[in-house]
Amino acid sequence: MSAPSLQRRIRDGTLLMLALVVLLGIYTLPRLFRLGGAIRETLYKNYVSIEAAQHMHAALTTLQVAEHDGRGKIAVPEARQTFF
Repeated sequence: MSAPSLQRRIRDGTLLMLALVVLLGIYTLPRLFRLGGAIRETLYKNYVSIEAAQHMHAALTTLQVAEHDGRGKIAVPEARQTFF
């Protein structure tokens, strides 16, 4: 029995590597899409929390100015709407 030719060994090795890449791609793609969804959801939650913090900051600033001007109790309902 003779050893396989160099051309055949190279071809077989290349086909094996190609098969491994294809299988790894098939295994990885669904996880990559799921990761993209998780990143999108995290960024959305982060945006919502930043927006809420900006509203809270605006409400607190309004209350501080109102308290300084002596109309703190009057400004609370207005600031409450801004806060939420």
